[in-house]
Amino acid sequence: MNESQQPLSSLAEILASANSTGVFRNLCEYLYKITSKNFAQIQRHAKELIAELDVTGYDKFLDRLGQLSARVGRAHLVLSFDYDDHFNTVALSARARGMDIHKLDCSKESHFELIGADFLKVTLEKILSGETGE
Repeated sequence: MNESQQPLSSLAEILASANSTGVFRNLCEYLYKITSKNFAQIQRHAKELIAELDVTGYDKFLDRLGQLSARVGRAHLVLSFDYDDHFNTVALSARARGMDIHKLDCSKESHFELIGADFLKVTLEKILSGETGE
């Protein structure tokens, strides 16, 4: 059987790559979500993403965030608490691009909590009611 038919060793490798408890927790949640999916399709998508990914910094990400802001008029970036170590680097790079760093936040929530239905509902309700101050 090939790797796409027997993904267990690849999944274990992903978990072994964790360098902190927070990263391990996020990887466990992520792997739980993808194990019900077509693993060969996930592998293809991951290879495409890695080919596009700039692991040396946040330049490409911030360039795309700037493009999004230009199109929609504003964008607010919220990083999960697991990225608090990176927040200052992201903020400095954003400021160097002329972006409003007041539109950057580091949440007390984990990555998956940020994209969860409850958090999104509360956040959208605040935006719609004008409570965000934007």
